[in-house]
Amino acid sequence: MRRVLAAALAALFATADIAVAQESRLVQGPRYGTVRRALGETLLLAEQKPNCPANAQLAPNLCFDEAIAAMRSSRLTSASAIALGPVGAVRNEIYDLSANGSAYTATLREDGRSGVLVPRNCFALPNEGVRYEVTRLPNARAALESQLIVCDGAAPPQPWRASGASIPAAPLALGAANSAAEPTWPPTSTPTLRGDPAPFASSNPACPAEAVLRDRLCYAAPIAQLEADPNLREVSVLGANVQAQAGMTVQRVDQYVVRQRRNRVTVDERWFDRSLVATPDGCSNTGAAEYLISENAGAFFATPIQRARCGPPLAPAPVAVYEFYGNETFLVTPGSCAQEARLRGGDACFSQVMAYMRQTGQRDVQVVSLDGNYAPSTVVPFRGGGRIRYDVLIVTASPDFTQFGAHETRRYNAGVRPAGGCRLPQEWIPGSEGVIVSGGNRGRFFTWYECPAG
Repeated sequence: MRRVLAAALAALFATADIAVAQESRLVQGPRYGTVRRALGETLLLAEQKPNCPANAQLAPNLCFDEAIAAMRSSRLTSASAIALGPVGAVRNEIYDLSANGSAYTATLREDGRSGVLVPRNCFALPNEGVRYEVTRLPNARAALESQLIVCDGAAPPQPWRASGASIPAAPLALGAANSAAEPTWPPTSTPTLRGDPAPFASSNPACPAEAVLRDRLCYAAPIAQLEADPNLREVSVLGANVQAQAGMTVQRVDQYVVRQRRNRVTVDERWFDRSLVATPDGCSNTGAAEYLISENAGAFFATPIQRARCGPPLAPAPVAVYEFYGNETFLVTPGSCAQEARLRGGDACFSQVMAYMRQTGQRDVQVVSLDGNYAPSTVVPFRGGGRIRYDVLIVTASPDFTQFGAHETRRYNAGVRPAGGCRLPQEWIPGSEGVIVSGGNRGRFFTWYECPAG
């Protein structure tokens, strides 16, 4: 009878601790955001004209006569204008206008900064940048600045149309600057960021021999700094194997530290390069830094220059939450059995596990102990989120299978293998992992994963 029972158990749990075919069910569909339109500035227009008045020719090949007339009629001392191309298409070229009496000036925004302010809970949509719609105001033509964005969720399927209220609710008045009461991403722009100038070591045939040190570069200037200031212990230096000239740009440099040690100078290359340009929050670098060389009192300096893109980041890709299943496992529950089968000293009965181990010769088996007997399909969530008390245990046996023990483990083999491209939720969800009761003292591990939505 005992052999029959053991054989049955072996067949029943033949898949214990072994991964099964990938199975899953949808737990939560993708959470799409609301598409809205963020409004920016109301910009006057500048365009090419063959007979532009001299006082309105404020930038090369651009006439601001219409913009100046609008500012005068609206009694504005400042406004902004955008350039129109030869066929009336808007160019991404914005000028800030100011009036000083009857004279006007136009200053180009070098970084192309827009006036659109996107709240931090909103994101950019792919290929949906800042756009300009030419319209007519009572006293002039203008371009309304706007951007289609998505708020509080992922980008929905295309085509995109604004369904929520615009931000702000109405277009700005001519000459008004955009503002927001809530935190926003930096305006869309392509700034050129600069770091602090640093001494530049280079190849110099006229360099004193004692100043030609590491990598055969000339360190005369940082050595002079150390000698001039007894309290100065080290100088950070940038270097490249070039002959320096003021105004040149170097694509790649090495970072060095020049130190004064016991009346001698040493030069060490940094093991880990320091960041030389601070990138503001909401901006990302668009390429490698360059280094502009300048000269001061016979010494050369290198200024790091980094081009960046600022503005709202792209909306997160839509994901759905799926429940994936893994290994089957023994469920140890309260029951009637001999005292020697109560390995934990409570009501839990390990007799079936012990019989399985004797039959298969396995000396350690992973099990889940529950505080009661539960119906099939009952979910036992781990790490909070449920009322069922549980323990994940490793049951061990002596070589002759006459003695058994059980101890808790925090490392267990769930055997859950998600589909390609899926990942654990970025924020932990209560009840997102555990065991589902299969019936007959069997259970199956499960884990929730976020997977790309179609």
